[in-house]
Amino acid sequence: MKNLAMSPARRLVLFCVLLAAPPASPQMPARPGYLHVTSKQNGEAIVVNHQQRSEPTPVTLVVSPGTYTVQIGGCVGQTKPVASGATVEFYCDQ
Repeated sequence: MKNLAMSPARRLVLFCVLLAAPPASPQMPARPGYLHVTSKQNGEAIVVNHQQRSEPTPVTLVVSPGTYTVQIGGCVGQTKPVASGATVEFYCDQ
């Protein structure tokens, strides 16, 4: 039977290799943000970043972090940043 004992030099090399290895955990993707879109009168049309949405107000949309321009019904569009995990309110009072 072959002797499986390692020499101290091999142990040191193996230790250094394992110590220098990058961590095995993958990078976590950014958590989504939320657009909470409401209006004085329910059922208003919503446009997000110049794209018509099928959902009327009130609605909460799940989005990637970033900056969004939201137009609700006849109101002027509002531009706001949305951070990871944050809920940002958009409201039209017309």
